[in-house]
Amino acid sequence: MERKHRKQMSHTEIRVIESTIHKLDGWDLATHHILEQMEKRGVTKQDILDTLKLGEVIEVNSRGRVVLRLRIKLRPDMKRGTVVVVNPREKVLVTAWHNDERDHHATLDMNEYHWQVNAAEFLQAQIQTGAN
Repeated sequence: MERKHRKQMSHTEIRVIESTIHKLDGWDLATHHILEQMEKRGVTKQDILDTLKLGEVIEVNSRGRVVLRLRIKLRPDMKRGTVVVVNPREKVLVTAWHNDERDHHATLDMNEYHWQVNAAEFLQAQIQTGAN
């Protein structure tokens, strides 16, 4: 699997990816496994929806999955650092968790990220394929 990190994306790629994900509706969040995992991790359905609408893209991979993170706290009961992994082609939530807000990823190994594609174009093509 190839991956591209936000640090490797152009401003245009970031803007297009975030805009694309933020505009998508009809996410499937209701699978039993996902609901179980969310409950264990203290992630609410509203946390996920907020992250889908306002989160920053962190990574895109060659399987068409996108990692988004919402750093801000929108509600008193919300934890900072909600992270979601989604498959936008199928509008499916893969997983979600709360990342420690003090985690600045000092151990992030950028050698694991070497995918040389325009991630925005790749993602848009994936979504188009899913729509047909």
